Amino acid sequence: MKRKTDCALAVILILALGTRLAFAKLYYFESDLITSYLPAVYNLLGKDLLAFSGWDQWYIRLGLIMPSALCLWLIGQIDTAILLTSIPFSLAQVFLVFLIGRRLWDERVGLIAALFEAFHPLSVIYGSRLLPDTLMAFWVTAALFFFLCSLGKHQRIRPFLAGLCMGIGYTVKFTALFVSIILIPFYLINRRECPQGSLYAFVLGGFFVLIVETLLLSLLQGDFNFRPYNLLYMSSDLSIDDPFDLGWERYFPGFFSGLLYPLDTGFPYHALFGIGALVVCIVNRKAIWRGETGIIFWWWTCLLLLLNFACLGFDRPIVYTLQMRYMMFITPAACLLVAYGIKQLSRLGQTWTAGGVLIVALSCSFVLFSTWQPHNAGNYHLFQAIQEQSAPNSRIYFHHEHSLQCTRVYFQGSRTPVLVRRTDQLINAEFGDLATVIADNYTRGSLEPWYIEELESGMWEKTSDWQHQTGVVQRAFEVLGIPVKKGFDKRVQIFHRR
Repeated sequence: MKRKTDCALAVILILALGTRLAFAKLYYFESDLITSYLPAVYNLLGKDLLAFSGWDQWYIRLGLIMPSALCLWLIGQIDTAILLTSIPFSLAQVFLVFLIGRRLWDERVGLIAALFEAFHPLSVIYGSRLLPDTLMAFWVTAALFFFLCSLGKHQRIRPFLAGLCMGIGYTVKFTALFVSIILIPFYLINRRECPQGSLYAFVLGGFFVLIVETLLLSLLQGDFNFRPYNLLYMSSDLSIDDPFDLGWERYFPGFFSGLLYPLDTGFPYHALFGIGALVVCIVNRKAIWRGETGIIFWWWTCLLLLLNFACLGFDRPIVYTLQMRYMMFITPAACLLVAYGIKQLSRLGQTWTAGGVLIVALSCSFVLFSTWQPHNAGNYHLFQAIQEQSAPNSRIYFHHEHSLQCTRVYFQGSRTPVLVRRTDQLINAEFGDLATVIADNYTRGSLEPWYIEELESGMWEKTSDWQHQTGVVQRAFEVLGIPVKKGFDKRVQIFHRR
């Protein structure tokens, strides 16, 4: 039996790896990665490739920056380093979901839950992206796993490890601290089953990480640097700039763990695992809400509520249908609850239900990837055209900052990207320089009319004009009348200086 379980788990992990690689793309095109995380990574490695604002910024996340810097230092290629930083954490989370399911119920529930986590669209799409949510979700899951392992034991090391994981998750993203609002009451309720002093060990683990983070940030900054203060300072600015709105509708979008990123029309279209978890909790309320299994229910419910209220009533909700990655640290709970519900069915019912869930989940992942694929293909074309049509010392002119920074990262200084702010920059360009025109609905900033007029004045020759082709998913969206706020549209034009 154990051998069959091990083989099944190995197959699930291989499938999880395959789906993440299949839907992977060059995620260093993300604006947050370019503006916030990679500058710190390159600074840590002693490079000044991107402008860096300092280690005292609120968005500095050592739990993300240090693993990224290590992988980039070992590999040297940014795209490979991104995959090697994010995917291991995503696969480890699948493994932890299995361990939790086995610990609370049995191996079958653990395997079904791990399979759902392996194919959950949020985990598939964001599992290969270098964003804080993937790493933070793993550390939150690990904290809950060590808490469950501490029940009925007499070793304080496990509560300490739970606090340590929560603390490391905080260094990736501060919302990892929400898990303490669940674990501390559970420690108090189940104090007879926990080792004596386990609550103190849990808190000590978290404070240990805070002390180490403060020491590292202070060394890097050259002065005392306390990240909680930086976060509070940023929050005070937001409270002044953003209006308050305490209406109930401000918390409703995304409540059931929606899955499709580009569909921004209020209620998410595919709330598969979230609604499934809700049904299981209602049907099996006596078995789910109490005892050790109750932590899974509260993991899903409390963190979902806390996440929606995290903006303290600011005008914009923190969980949009556009930002479902914020909910990655509750996907394991939803998968576990749905797996437990499916376990109550007959063997045939389990097979058909699990198969249907996986088909819908993969369909959602495919839709997500299809909306981003034109953006990915357009950037590949841009870099390939620059590589073929310019010399290493050529200037490449851009009309917005984001594409400029992506090009600088891709070519690692072998080209000279220039942001055009005045007409005379294009007039004074030298023979062999390139100018770009990039139109999409991803990038902020407008294209000034004088920029196009100068490129069409006769001093520049258009050498490339790439535009995405309408695919099956886009046609389906158009037929169904589904609005897409970000996705599909992409056009890249390259001009060569005569």
